[in-house]
Amino acid sequence: MRQLLLFLLGLMCFTTALSAQSIVLNEIVASNTLLEDEDGDTPDWFELYNPTAEPLSLNGWTVSDDPAEPDQWTFPNMVLPAGGYLQVWASDKDRRNPGIPRTLIQQGDVFRYRLGSMGIPADWHAPGFDDSNWAEGATGIGYGDGDDQTTVPTGTRSVYLRRTFTVADPSLISDLILDVDYDDAFVAYLNGMEIARANIEGTPPAVDAPAITDREARMYSGGRPERTVLPDAAVLLQAGTNVLSIEVHNISEFSSDMSLIAFLSARYSSVTSEGSEPPALLELTTSLPHTNFKVSADGETLYLYDQEGMLADSLGFERLLSDVSCGRIGEELRFFTSPTPGAANGPGGFAGIITSEIEFSHPGGAVDPLVLSLSGTAEGEVIHYTLDATEPTAESPVYAEPISIDETTVVRARIFRDGYLPVPSESRSYLLGVAHDLPILALVTEPNNFFHPDTGMYVLGQDYQGDEVPYFGSNIWEDWERPVHLSLYEPDGSFGVAFNAGAKIFGGWSRANDQRSLSIFARNRYGIGEIDYPLFPSRSYDTYQAIVLRNSGNDWLRTMLRDGALTSLMEGSGLDIQAYRPVATYLNGQYWGMYNMREKINEHFLASRHGVDPDALDRLEFNGDVIQGSNAAYWELIDFVSNNSLTSTANYNYVRAQIDIKNFIIYQIAEIYFGNTDWPGNNLKYWKAPGGKWRWILFDTDFGFGIWDPSAYSHNTLAFALESNGPGWPNPPWSTLLFRRLVENLEFRNAFVNQFADEMNSRFVPLRVLEHIDSLAAAIASEMPAHFTRWGADAGVWQTYINQMRTYGNSRRYHVKQAILHEFNLPAYRPLTIEIEDTAEGYVQVNSLTIDENLWVGDYFEQVPVRVTALARPGYAFSHWTGSSTAETAELEVNMSTAINLQPVFQPGEVETADIIINEINYNSNDDWDTGDWIELHNRGTAAADLSGWVYRDDDDEHAFILPEGTIIQGGGYLVLARHLQDLLAFYPEMNNALGNVDFGLSSNGDMVRIYDAELNLVDSIAFLPGAPWPSEADGEGPTLELADPSLDNDLVENWAILHPHGSPGLSNLTPVTNLPILPGAGIDLAVAPNPFRDHVSISCDLPAAGELSFELYSPSGRLLRRINAGECLSGPQMITANLRELPSGLYLVRALLDRQLVGVDRWLKL
Repeated sequence: MRQLLLFLLGLMCFTTALSAQSIVLNEIVASNTLLEDEDGDTPDWFELYNPTAEPLSLNGWTVSDDPAEPDQWTFPNMVLPAGGYLQVWASDKDRRNPGIPRTLIQQGDVFRYRLGSMGIPADWHAPGFDDSNWAEGATGIGYGDGDDQTTVPTGTRSVYLRRTFTVADPSLISDLILDVDYDDAFVAYLNGMEIARANIEGTPPAVDAPAITDREARMYSGGRPERTVLPDAAVLLQAGTNVLSIEVHNISEFSSDMSLIAFLSARYSSVTSEGSEPPALLELTTSLPHTNFKVSADGETLYLYDQEGMLADSLGFERLLSDVSCGRIGEELRFFTSPTPGAANGPGGFAGIITSEIEFSHPGGAVDPLVLSLSGTAEGEVIHYTLDATEPTAESPVYAEPISIDETTVVRARIFRDGYLPVPSESRSYLLGVAHDLPILALVTEPNNFFHPDTGMYVLGQDYQGDEVPYFGSNIWEDWERPVHLSLYEPDGSFGVAFNAGAKIFGGWSRANDQRSLSIFARNRYGIGEIDYPLFPSRSYDTYQAIVLRNSGNDWLRTMLRDGALTSLMEGSGLDIQAYRPVATYLNGQYWGMYNMREKINEHFLASRHGVDPDALDRLEFNGDVIQGSNAAYWELIDFVSNNSLTSTANYNYVRAQIDIKNFIIYQIAEIYFGNTDWPGNNLKYWKAPGGKWRWILFDTDFGFGIWDPSAYSHNTLAFALESNGPGWPNPPWSTLLFRRLVENLEFRNAFVNQFADEMNSRFVPLRVLEHIDSLAAAIASEMPAHFTRWGADAGVWQTYINQMRTYGNSRRYHVKQAILHEFNLPAYRPLTIEIEDTAEGYVQVNSLTIDENLWVGDYFEQVPVRVTALARPGYAFSHWTGSSTAETAELEVNMSTAINLQPVFQPGEVETADIIINEINYNSNDDWDTGDWIELHNRGTAAADLSGWVYRDDDDEHAFILPEGTIIQGGGYLVLARHLQDLLAFYPEMNNALGNVDFGLSSNGDMVRIYDAELNLVDSIAFLPGAPWPSEADGEGPTLELADPSLDNDLVENWAILHPHGSPGLSNLTPVTNLPILPGAGIDLAVAPNPFRDHVSISCDLPAAGELSFELYSPSGRLLRRINAGECLSGPQMITANLRELPSGLYLVRALLDRQLVGVDRWLKL
C-alpha cells in the first residue's frame, strides 16, 4: 500500500493507490469551462489510466465520492488498453454507455422539394404524406451562395423539403442532433412535429412569410451549421420509416441569395450500420461516460473500487481553480493549468496553489488621502502590484513599502511564489474628492479587455467600418466575456462586498449607447461561484450568481428609472420582477455615470424566488424559443389552444391547469396599463418547473408610460394585445394568440376584468403611482447632473421626462376603463362603496383586495360579478349587511348594474373562528382514476379564513407552495391543493375549489404534509405511511386517506379511514357515495331483487362493453363494507347473485365498476 500526502500551504492534493498493477485515478478537473460534452455543457471530469502492460477490464468497477457508498456509479463493460486513458464526465447525468454518433441525413442527400409558391398542403410534413409528384434534388438547395447542388429560381420566397430515413430500434438512440445551415430562416419537423426553427414567426409560417432579419449561411465561408440537440429521441422517432421535413424562407424576393443544407445525426448506445460516419465538419465524436454525481471544486476525494469491491485507488484535493487539474506525474502529484484528458500529464506543473489572501489596510471607496498597506503573504511569497488597472504579473513592481494615495488610484495586487500557481489578483479603487448619495460601484479591469480595438468588448473595433446604429458586426455584438473586479460601497461609505467576476456587454439596441449595459457573472474560475451579499435589501435572499448593470435601455439619458419604476410598481403582485438599485459607477477609477443594478433573469433568479431546481426548468422566450429545457409542453399547449374553443369549460380547465392564470392575468394587466408597445412580440419570457405551470416574467418595460409620446396614456393597449393580425412587430398573431383565446372564456374574462379593476382601485390609483415615481426620482436626483454631464447631455431634460411619466400615471386610468368597456362590450362601470363603522371589529375582502379602512370606493364593471366577503375579527361575528344589501350571508356576489353601497355589521358575541385542518390526502392514485397527488384543507370553524400567503410543504423544507392572494375558505368549506390540476379536473370538471399546480409530489413510501400561515407558523401537520397502521388501500388502489369526521383529532392514525373508492376532493368526507361523479360517458341501470332483501340478492344490469365487473357496498357514512367480484363478463345483459346474510340491517350505497371504472350507482335496503 502506498500513501502520498502533499501539503501545499494549506492546500492538499492526495492519493492512495492500493495496487501498483491496477487502474488508477490519474487526473481531476473540478471546475471545467473549456471542454464540452455532447450536450455543449462543460461538466467536471476525471481520468483513469492503465499503467500496466496488459489490457484491463472495467466490468464491475465502481467509482464514488462517498466512501459509505462504494457502488455509487458503475463503469460500463469496457476494456482499458495497456497504457490507455479513459476520460469520464462527473456531470450527474448518469450515462454509462458511450454515445456512438451516426449521420442519418447529410449534405448531398436527395430531398423531395416543392416551392412554396406552388401551394403546400397542410399535412405536407406528416409521415404518410404522398410527395411522389414533388421534385428531387440534392442539398444544398437554394441560389446565390455558390454551394447549391440544386438551384431554385432567383427571388424564391420559400422551399419545402422532405427526406425519409430508417431507424430499426429508436430505443437505442439517446439523442438526435440537427445541424442546419440556412439563409435566411427555417422550420424543421420530425414525423410532423416541429423540432427546431430560427428567424421566423408563425405556427406554421405562411408560405410567403419572410424571415425576421437578413441572415447569411455560414458553411460557404468556412463556418459551421447551427445545431439543435434533441434529447427525447425515442419519443420523436418511430421504428421503421421516419421523415425529416424542413421549410426554408427568404427575407424577400429581392434577396441576393437563399440556402439550406441539413444534417441529422443520432447517438447510438451500441455499434450500428445505420447511417454513416459523421462528416468532420460536425465534430461529432463518440461521447464519454457520465457519472451520477459531480465533483466539488471546494474539495473532494474520489474512490475507485475494483470488481471485487476493494478500494483500488483514491485521489483527492482541498481546492481546485477553474480549468486547473490535479494529477499524477509518476509518484508525484502536481497541478496543471493545461489539463490533458486522454493523454499523459505534464510536463512540469505546479507544486501547489497559493492560498494566501491579500489584505488591504483600507477597503477603498470614497476616501481622503491615505497610506495603504498590503499584507497577507506567507513565507516565500511576494506581492506584485500595479496602479494603472493592468493585471499584475511577476514582472510588475514588488510591494516593499506602504503606498501613498493622494489622488484617485486603482490598486491591483497579486501574490506570487516560485513553483506555485497564483490565484487571481485583488483590486481596490480609492476615489478621492467624490461624494454620492447612491451606493458606489467600482469596476476594475485590464484596460485592453474593454478598449483594445481588436479584443476590447466595449469599443466598436478597428475592423468595423459602418456607422449605422446599433453597429451590427462590431465588437459590442460579440459574445465576449472579460474578467473584472467589482467593489460595492454602501451610501454611508461602509464597505459592502468585493469579488472577481466576468462581464459581458448586455442588451439589444441599447448597447449602442456610449454607456453600455453589462452583465456580471460570479464564476468559480474567477474565484467565487456566487455573490453572498444582500445586494438588494428588498429581497429576502442574499445570494446571487449574476447581476446586470443596466444603462436604462431606451430610457438612457431620459428618466434613467423607467423600467425600474414600472416593474417595482408591481411589487407584491406575485409577478417575477428584477430587484432595482441605482448605483454611481466608476470604471478603472474614472466616473462612469449611474447604472441601474438589477437582478439577472436566469435559472438562479427563479430558484431564489421559488425554491425550484435551477437545472430542471423549461425557460422560453418569444415564440417558444428555448433558453433552457424543452418547449414541447408549450407547443402542446399552443396546439390545443389553436384548435379548441376555450368557451368550453373542459377545454378551459385543461388550459388553466397548465398556466398560472393569476400570473398570466396580472402580467397582461401590467403590460397593458404601462402601454408597452415593445411587446408582446418582444421582451417575452416565460417558464415552468417540472410539474408546475407556465409563468410569465415582467421585464424591459422601457417603452411604457409614454417614452416616445407624451399623450400615450390614451393608447388602447388592450386592443393592441388582442390584435389578431398585427401583422408584424410588435404584436404579431402568435404573440396575442393565448390571450385572445383565453378571453373567449367567460370565467377568464370576468377574472381578468375584475383583477384589472382591483389593480386600478389600488396599485394604479394615480396618487399612489405619482408617489412611487417621485420617491424613486428623489433617490437619484442628486446624481443626474454628473451623470448627464459625463455622457455629454443636458441634465435639464431629466425633469421634463419625469413629468411626462407623472402625466401618464395621472391620466392613464380613465382611458383603460374605456378600453375595457369597448373591447368586452360592457355597458358601464360604477362605484362600489364599502363603509366599515369600526375596523377593529372586522374588514371586507373585495375580489383580491383587503379593505381595512372606514370608507373605500372603487369602480367595477356591470355584467362582471364582484365577490365581496365580510370577515370578522376575533371577538366579533358577522351579523348582516346594510345599504344595497341586507343579506345575512358573509359572502356576496354583486352585479354592478347600479352604484352599490355596502356596510357590514359585526356584533360582539360568540366568537366565530376559523380552524384549518388537513382533511384528506391522495398520495398515490391508481391508473384508472389518476388524479395526481393532492391534499384537501377543511375549515371546520364558522368564520371565513384568509389563506393568502399560506405555505404547503411536504417533508422537504425546500418544497414550498405559496397560496395566492385572495385565497379564502369559508366556514365549513374545503380547498384542494393539486400537484397536477388538469389531472384532477379531468375527473371532477365542475370542481371550483382547487388550486395548482403544486411543484412537488408526495412519496408513496411515506411523507409529511405541513401547512403554515403567512407568518410561517405551523398550523397543521400529518405524517403518514403507506401501510399499517395507516390504511394500505390508499397506496395505489384508488381510495385516499380521509379523516373519518372533521371533529376528530387528525393527529391520531385511528381517525383516518377509507371512506370512498376515490376519495371526496373538495367535499365533505361524509358525502354519500352516490353523490360522487360517475366516469364521464359511462352509466348503466342496476336492478336488484328483492329490494329490500334479507340474505340473497340478484343483480341485473346491461353492460355496454365486456370487462371485469364488480360491486362495492358502502355504509351511509361512506365506509366501504363489502366487495362483490363478478369476474370477466361479456357485453349485454348480466345476472349476478350474492349472499349478503352476514351484513347488518340497514341502507347500503352501491357502486358498480367495470374494469375498475365507475359505471353505475344504486341504494339497497337490508331487513
